[in-house]
Amino acid sequence: QRAAMKTWKGEGTFAENAKREPEIVAKLSPAEIDHLCSLDIHLKHVDATFKALGLD
Repeated sequence: QRAAMKTWKGEGTFAENAKREPEIVAKLSPAEIDHLCSLDIHLKHVDATFKALGLD
């Protein structure tokens, strides 16, 4: 929540703030945080979804 609130207040990106949180970096490496914050994985199936909906 701290990382999200800092981001909400304009104090850096969520990935940057997450990398400063001890509880997060104890479980995830900086590379894993970057991967999870990448839009690529969250938008991976957008084209297939749009096509299935007839929106291609």
